[in-house]
Amino acid sequence: MALRALIRRPPSFYLEHHGDFETHDERNGVGVGASAVYSSSEVMTFHNLVSHDGGANKQAPELMMQALVAMFLFR
Repeated sequence: MALRALIRRPPSFYLEHHGDFETHDERNGVGVGASAVYSSSEVMTFHNLVSHDGGANKQAPELMMQALVAMFLFR
């Protein structure tokens, strides 16, 4: 899935917008109106779905539970 998201745009797009990928907004798409819908054609909405910045603050049992849930949902 990540490879498909990356190859949707030419390399020049990523070179021009590399600064946009240094941060992410977890609340992107939560607003009202047209901004409330995730667009599958936009790379930034895909990028903003990543939210594992707080992994350093979590304990091993919580991380294991989240990994198992992700694996269950994936299958």
